[in-house]
Amino acid sequence: SCGILVVPTLSSYMITLTDWRVSLLTLGASMFVLIIIAARFMVRDPELLGLQTDGKETLTTDENLGLSEVLNEATGWTLTEARSTLSFWLFLLTFAVILLTTTIPFVHVPVFARDIGLSAIGGSMAVSISGLFALIGSISLGTLSDRIGPKQAVLLSLCVQVVAFLIFLVTKDMVTLYLGAAAFGFFYGGIASLFPALVGDLFGRAHAGAIGGFIFGGAGIIGAWGPAVAGYLRDVDGDYRRAFILCALTIACSLVLFLVLPRPKREP
Repeated sequence: SCGILVVPTLSSYMITLTDWRVSLLTLGASMFVLIIIAARFMVRDPELLGLQTDGKETLTTDENLGLSEVLNEATGWTLTEARSTLSFWLFLLTFAVILLTTTIPFVHVPVFARDIGLSAIGGSMAVSISGLFALIGSISLGTLSDRIGPKQAVLLSLCVQVVAFLIFLVTKDMVTLYLGAAAFGFFYGGIASLFPALVGDLFGRAHAGAIGGFIFGGAGIIGAWGPAVAGYLRDVDGDYRRAFILCALTIACSLVLFLVLPRPKREP
């Protein structure tokens, strides 16, 4: 979120001073160094710090949590076991539908900003605003999920994303564009922070990395087509109206899929 807040405006400024090749090379080298430094402070699991995870010793069930009957290490699913369940493949499909629209604003909002008469800096500022509200969304929805459950928090974030694309649909000026970017950023931050929690709630923590990686990778292959389709529609229609309508409808479909997502059950 902080990167989305800072980098778009910074990169636009760097391009005006040099060119896009030098800017990308500088940003790539900087990320290489920063990621290595950040990795030094990462901890594999809470136990290394003497902490206990939710549900570590006892299983708890809360009717308000929906999907979140937390599984401990002993009852966690392996990737092979998870792939044999309907819940796994429906979760992958739902997340793929979500990802179809998730990267579209990052790719196309700067172009959309120019279409409505704003500068390139104005478009990059919209992406930065998304980053700011992604930070707010990740913190607030993460906290809210502890109270209402991750499933309900994700449903809320998806509703906000529908609103964001509807705002983009009627955008004619800078203020409305920034409002839509803020709504989208709030969704993006929320879904990014809630995805790992959902994987753990559904399949346990023991193999959440393998399961989450498979779901994210598989969904990403499908979701990567979203920006390409949106760009094609813009080239054909001359604007983003049809693309934004389809984005809103796509997220509505993901809402329905998520509502019917069952919790996996082990065969007796």
